[in-house]
Amino acid sequence: MNLSFSQPAWATLRQSPISWAQIPGRGRGVVTCRMLRADAVLDVAPAIPTDIAACDAGIAQYLFVIDRERREPLPKNFKATHALVFGMMSFCNHAHDPNARVYFNMDHGGLEACLIAIKPISVRDEVTIAYPDLAWYRNEELL
Repeated sequence: MNLSFSQPAWATLRQSPISWAQIPGRGRGVVTCRMLRADAVLDVAPAIPTDIAACDAGIAQYLFVIDRERREPLPKNFKATHALVFGMMSFCNHAHDPNARVYFNMDHGGLEACLIAIKPISVRDEVTIAYPDLAWYRNEELL
């Protein structure tokens, strides 16, 4: 899967392909507005890098893990392990077999998070991601 961009990720978004919705039995979530292919950019949003140890439990449960699989390399001096992510992707629910993934890039304004489809997603299907640390989530029956 080639996930590098020759232009900023936000430039590929003309009209949002996703929207939030009430998901029965799961609360708020993200759904597609049209058929999406694998590798489609679903959302791009700013992210604030941080370390989980610096956050209280109330904020920590909303942090995204910045893993080592990157779309584009982050600077060598980039040390943050987690990020607070803004945008629609912050409403994505967990799935053990997700259909999307969050990647992190540096742009001219700082860290950005990109939600990318990892398999085709049909119209009005829920967009899900894998939460890497389920221990932070108290209400696991929603997972």
